[in-house]
Amino acid sequence: MASIKILLIDDDSNDRLLIIRHLKQEFQNIEITQITDESEFNYAIEKEDFDCVITDYVFYWSDGLSILNIIKKKKPNLPVIMFTGTGDEEVAVKAMKTELDDYIIKKSKHYQRLAVSLKKTLERYEEKKRLKETEEEKKQAINQIRKNLDSFSIVIDEIRNPLTIILGLADLCNEECAKTISKNVMVIEESIRKIDDRYLESKIWELLW
Repeated sequence: MASIKILLIDDDSNDRLLIIRHLKQEFQNIEITQITDESEFNYAIEKEDFDCVITDYVFYWSDGLSILNIIKKKKPNLPVIMFTGTGDEEVAVKAMKTELDDYIIKKSKHYQRLAVSLKKTLERYEEKKRLKETEEEKKQAINQIRKNLDSFSIVIDEIRNPLTIILGLADLCNEECAKTISKNVMVIEESIRKIDDRYLESKIWELLW
């Protein structure tokens, strides 16, 4: 199973230890990168990939809203959870408007809630990723079907062209011969039409899939 990579931004060492302890109790395959200053944050967000960010609100070098804005500008699909004891309702509202995934008050009884929130957030983003991949696969399939339809139309035209020539040559034959040629050509034309219709019908169903 792939590791869950978490970016933890908090300059309080005791809070970080508590967060890490609770998360490791719930997630056996978790990797946590700890950030305590601006240079570490800038490097991590530029050079590394994470599954989720957990951030405090107040730091000696920045604040949670600024951190959230930077993350969403650089990596808009990266989920962020704010876990803080120094924010308020106004901060929470502003953060949610910037696509914060969850806002949790940092209290001893809420460390378990943080783990639950992280699990739900990861599941939600994984589902969004799967849906996006499915839509992309459908687009590619539709494009391929359209190419096949174009190619099939060219083949059908190439088959019909000689039939048109044959019908033209029938005018040079006697009446009985011309009727026979015309009849046979019409039988072939009808067969081609049925093949064409069946092919188009099958491809339409693929497009609707």
